[in-house]
Amino acid sequence: FDPYAIDSLIKLFEDNYSPGESSPSLWKAFFRENARYSTICNVCLDQMEQQKLHKNVRHVGAGVVTRPGDISSDDESDDQVLFDPVIVERSSDEGRMMKKWLKAARVKVGGNFPRKSAMEQTDRYLDRMKLRRKPTKKAIADEIEDLESSQSW
Repeated sequence: FDPYAIDSLIKLFEDNYSPGESSPSLWKAFFRENARYSTICNVCLDQMEQQKLHKNVRHVGAGVVTRPGDISSDDESDDQVLFDPVIVERSSDEGRMMKKWLKAARVKVGGNFPRKSAMEQTDRYLDRMKLRRKPTKKAIADEIEDLESSQSW
């Protein structure tokens, strides 16, 4: 199987005729005469894809013992990128679209909304965000040092 077969066929067409030739009937005749192709039914194509999936593949890390230090924790870390919350006006096009999606998701999930635990989860999330935004002692010390170094006495 050559994924670039059509490119070589086009080049051959341009070599036989001019690169500016744009007659559809001439191209069709040339294609019928020179193209080599085979058709595959969907069942056969599916079987071929399944065979590709099940061939011997070396999985990444197979047979390698993991050391305890190689696994990172899922705890919040200082090197995470923090994004500001996005505020969307409910009356804007985006707000109406998001409201429509939310309603569709709620219908799909079913039940009563808002859920009883939703407010608690939101409060916990906001508390975590506030903790992330609190400057650390090191950050404050670095900022003071930067201010002192920028001032010339």
